Amino acid sequence: VEKEKSEKSQDKLVAALQQVAGWMGEGEEVTLLYDGYLSPATVARVSAEVRDRSWNWTVVKVDSYYGWEADNVVWLGSSDVLEAVSRARVRLCLVSCWDREEGRKWYEVWGDVYQAVIREGLLDVKEIV
Repeated sequence: VEKEKSEKSQDKLVAALQQVAGWMGEGEEVTLLYDGYLSPATVARVSAEVRDRSWNWTVVKVDSYYGWEADNVVWLGSSDVLEAVSRARVRLCLVSCWDREEGRKWYEVWGDVYQAVIREGLLDVKEIV
């Protein structure tokens, strides 16, 4: 049951990334940063999808990306989103998610921040279906 739940969550995340790829533009260089609250299986699935779809994306764990910048950044995770925000020069897409239980508390902390930024009109929200 747990494996089936994990696979469904991964399918949902892959579908979200397909939408994000459309927003970012075909052929655009994109750096996908993820935090430590995604399981190794999910990171492997995301990396495989990026590779198999020939997206021009680099997949990097955020703690290996300090001091770097990129024009287009996609953030997957639930923790320190400020690190991702500070890496994007042109375009940033935040996909708030986790599949390891300890990520839930960070999702709740940053969820309040997202809501405040949305209320201020500083974040363009697109629903991922």
